[in-house]
Amino acid sequence: MRQSPDSSLAGEDYISIGLNDGYLVYSYELGGGAAQIISANQVNDGHEHIINVERRGRNGTLTVDNEATIFGTSSGILAMLNVEGNIYIGGVPDLELMTAGLHSHNLVGCIADVLLNHQKMDLMANAIDGVNVKPCESWRKNKKKWMKSRKYRKLVIG
Repeated sequence: MRQSPDSSLAGEDYISIGLNDGYLVYSYELGGGAAQIISANQVNDGHEHIINVERRGRNGTLTVDNEATIFGTSSGILAMLNVEGNIYIGGVPDLELMTAGLHSHNLVGCIADVLLNHQKMDLMANAIDGVNVKPCESWRKNKKKWMKSRKYRKLVIG
């Protein structure tokens, strides 16, 4: 299935990083049942966090801010992620449809670096489109103003 803004990923392979009640949730589906790896501590505290997620076959890991690594495994026997099309980082055009209700908000914040197979991706050079995407330096300057103007709410990295 090609990932496009008008298609649901329900029942398809995916990788997702998001928040649920302030806890970071790293989940992936390889076709035999989704894995969900949940952070030990809440991360919706207004501070910057360094997140490292890895997946090798059915096994995945989540590390937040150099804390103890949390391990997880997807069910079933399938070990390969089969996806085609676009990769969305920070959010998707139609959140409800494209995440099959897994997330309720797109990212509010910034993404400093993304490494894929240990190679740093140049997100701005390869981006097709972007909404509310700012360099992290700009986000840091405006974060205090933004935090004062909003009540704490559930934020999701999709």
